[in-house]
Amino acid sequence: MKPRHRRVLARWAQAAYQASERRVSRLILIQRSTLRYQDHRDRQEALRIRLRDLAASRVRFGYRRLTVLLKREGWRVNAKRIYRLYAEEGLTVRTKYRKKTASRSREPQGLATGSESAVEHGLRKRPVRGWSLVSRVDRR
Repeated sequence: MKPRHRRVLARWAQAAYQASERRVSRLILIQRSTLRYQDHRDRQEALRIRLRDLAASRVRFGYRRLTVLLKREGWRVNAKRIYRLYAEEGLTVRTKYRKKTASRSREPQGLATGSESAVEHGLRKRPVRGWSLVSRVDRR
């Protein structure tokens, strides 16, 4: 379990059972310094908002193309950071499904062109086999 999850669990146990910090840290096996730690990292809210706006306006763009757009706007970012934020925000490229339309009439492959009458009358049960260009080497 990650330290931040242990910290949340320890704070919950401390509030729920009115236990001291020392007792909770011994029960959950977490150091007291880890329990007291406060995160100082910038959440980058402005960048997150701009990333969400770009992803909403350009649905087919992935994180790499969004990185290029952000760099053009003057943001100092790299693809790894944008990938992390992209995943944290739950953004994904929406997959575009192709329409399956038949452009011409379909015929099974492997049937010889002169055997349509035989196929229509049910005389031929499997397709005509073609010649192959496999050369055999006689090993003696």
